[in-house]
Parts: sequence; C-alpha cells; structure tokens
Amino acid sequence: MPSSNLSTRTISPGSSLTRTLSFMMFLIGWTAVLATTLGFFGSTWWPLDMLSDWRLILAVVLAAAALAAGFGYSRISSIVFLVAAIVNAVLIAPMWLNDQAQLTSSDRVRIISLDVGSTPDARESVIEWINMSEGDIVLLANAGGNWRQYLEGENAPYRVVTDDPGLTGGTLVLARSGIPVTIEDVPNVLGAVDVIVTVPLGDQKVTIVGVSFERPVNSSAYSERIDEFTAINARMGRNTSPTVIIGNLEAARWSHAFSVIANGMNNSEDGFGYMATFPSYTVPLVSEYAGTPVDHALYVGPITVSHRRVGPDVGTDHRPLLIDLSPASG
Repeated sequence: MPSSNLSTRTISPGSSLTRTLSFMMFLIGWTAVLATTLGFFGSTWWPLDMLSDWRLILAVVLAAAALAAGFGYSRISSIVFLVAAIVNAVLIAPMWLNDQAQLTSSDRVRIISLDVGSTPDARESVIEWINMSEGDIVLLANAGGNWRQYLEGENAPYRVVTDDPGLTGGTLVLARSGIPVTIEDVPNVLGAVDVIVTVPLGDQKVTIVGVSFERPVNSSAYSERIDEFTAINARMGRNTSPTVIIGNLEAARWSHAFSVIANGMNNSEDGFGYMATFPSYTVPLVSEYAGTPVDHALYVGPITVSHRRVGPDVGTDHRPLLIDLSPASG
C-alpha cells in the first residue's frame, strides 16, 4: 500500500498561549486608547469625565500594550499605543515637574483632611495617625454618629471646634491646643461647602474651605456638581487673601470637573509627585500609584505649600491628605 504524503501539523501549546495573551493585550490596548481619547470629552457626558481620573493606569497599560504589540500583532498598533501612553504621561508630568512658590518665612500651619465616610471602626487608627502627624487643623468630613463623643473622650491634644454634624454627615474640625480658630458662616451659594474656618499664619490669616463630594452616578448629579464647583470657584477662588479649598472632590486633576473648581488656583500636587488617595488599601510594591488622587488642596494668595504627603490606609475609604502652608510672596 502506497505511503501517504500527508503531513501532520503540530501546534505548540506555548505558541497558542502566547498568541492568546498577545491578542488580549491588543484588545486591552485599543480599549485604553479609546478611554484616553474619550477622557478629553468629559464636558459632553459625565461617564467620559470619569475615565480621565485614571490617566496613570492608562499610561502604564498602554506602555505594556505597546511593548506586547511590537513583538506580536501589529507594529502600527504598537506605535498608536505608545503615542497614547505618552499623551497620558504628559498630562501626569506636572505632578513632578511643576514647582510651588518659594516660602518667605518658617511659619507654617499643618492641615489634615480626611473623608472618614461610614467607617466608625477606624476612629482609633485615624486619631492615632493624626496625633503622630502633629496636625494643627484637622478636617474630618462625613464624621457622623458619635465621632465627636469619641474624640472628646480621648486625651488627644485637640479640641473640637465645630458643632456636632449629626448622624447623616458633616465635617468635624479639630484644632491643636493653642491654635486660635474662627468658624465662618457658609454662604448660601456654597451648598457643597461643609465648613469655613480662619486660622493665623505668621502675620496673616488663612481661610480654609472644607469640602466633600460624592461621585456622581447620573447626569443630574454630575450637572449639580459642576454648578457647585462653579459657585465655589467664583466665590472663593478669586480671593487675593490666602484661601485654601481642601477635601474630597471625587475628581482627579485631569477631569473637566476639576478644571472648573481649580481655574485660577494653585494646585498643591505640583512638584510632589503622584499621591493617590482612593482607594485606601495598599497594593504591594506600587502602593499609592495603584489608585487615583481625588482629594485635593487648592489655594490662592501669598501662601505656598512647603510640604505635602498622603497618609497610609487608616481604615477609611480614602487616605488622609496632609499639607503644610507657609507664607510666600505674591
């Protein structure tokens, strides 16, 4: 019987797996390109604005996809992925490259802001970190329930200088012993502002505007937040006297919403690098780079941020934000 000339083709399992992984990176890369592009159109539809919060993650994913595509599916895709990664990197770069104004004296006031949310079990770790960090003024957003009773029962070097915010939310302001604090009336046009306090800084006074927002879940909530951001910026952001807006904005610096409230103001992030505040859990090796920075401090007037850092996971949904304000020229 004549022998068959038919040959049998063997598919390497390793080769198949490599192709599958390359194809997955191909799809992920183009999805990240789409997200990068749509993030620039946040003013047209609120879900698109949410995409812009994740520029660092998009940059990393696109860089990996560019490398994978270069060795696999398409050199053209690799170039597109690389360009999109660079676009995101350029948007992130000011966090390292921009500088704060030079301070003119050693005077400083340390402000800590933390959205505690619905985490009553975190009270002990929160207060322990605050004490260790030696904050002068502490703003605890959404500190409902018995936070005030707990704080006043501790022997911490702080006093509560705001009224009980009640069971449904509000902001408690703590002041270190010896720090004089004045509580201001919140204007009606600033419905999103939780508290306004004035504290001394050298021979001048600084107005601290504490804010806290929830992430919008529909167009109506997003439009309301834009209106609130606009009102806050118009009322407080144009001051020539030292003013700080600090708290959870639920928006990263690359979003349209953030540009509304930050217009004409200085950003405390500049020069201090990437410091994510949400989510609070720690990812091994990457730590603060795994999340997104949605807690901010914006300021105007003759002051500067001489120190800034984000605290560790203290059991709340967000990480605490700490800034040192000092006098500056201007």
